[in-house]
Amino acid sequence: MSATPKPKHESEQMDRFQIKTLGRAAALSVGLTVGAGIILLTYAEPAFAERGNGNGGNGGDNGNGGNGGNNGNGGNNGRGAVASELKGLNAAHASPNALIHAAANSRPGQLNTYVAVRTAAANATSAEQATFDAWQDLANMTQDDINAVYGIPGVDAQGNPVINVDMADYDADVVAAEDAYNAAVVDVGLAENMANDGLLSLTGGATLSDAAKAELDRLLGL
Repeated sequence: MSATPKPKHESEQMDRFQIKTLGRAAALSVGLTVGAGIILLTYAEPAFAERGNGNGGNGGDNGNGGNGGNNGNGGNNGRGAVASELKGLNAAHASPNALIHAAANSRPGQLNTYVAVRTAAANATSAEQATFDAWQDLANMTQDDINAVYGIPGVDAQGNPVINVDMADYDADVVAAEDAYNAAVVDVGLAENMANDGLLSLTGGATLSDAAKAELDRLLGL
């Protein structure tokens, strides 16, 4: 027995229903998985996409999208290049406690020494700023300030109260403060040289790129 043909409008409604159903199924089949910095995108293309060249072109676009995902790994490649440049310095991934208790001549122990000299350089810089500020505070004191700090209460010949100030004491303190600042500047230079020498010792004399040095500092908490 032959099947009774469906009216045209029912056939068109069925086609539209199938298209909507397939389209929803395609949307639900899109899965986005993120792992190890790689994004995998799966897309189940509806069967009716084969009917038109336009949809076929979209398929080509999807392929290009995959290539775009691969290009997105450039960040990972950059980190890989930095890790490759650091070589043995990747031991900086160890915890601070592990670095502290490592043998002095081991790579983690050498990194711990480097952290110490870098910290000393930072402290020297802070001390330099503090001595500069102290020197400037003294050098810029007003006469009223000097009287308040260095003045000795007394009376003049008429018995009126006065403040006696030996400016030599003040001048000596200004000179001493300036000397302290100059000594701090020298200390900063020595500390920075030690830090630079320490880094060259770690790298075997090689100069790290800015990116690699920044990553090393990040790992060491500097």
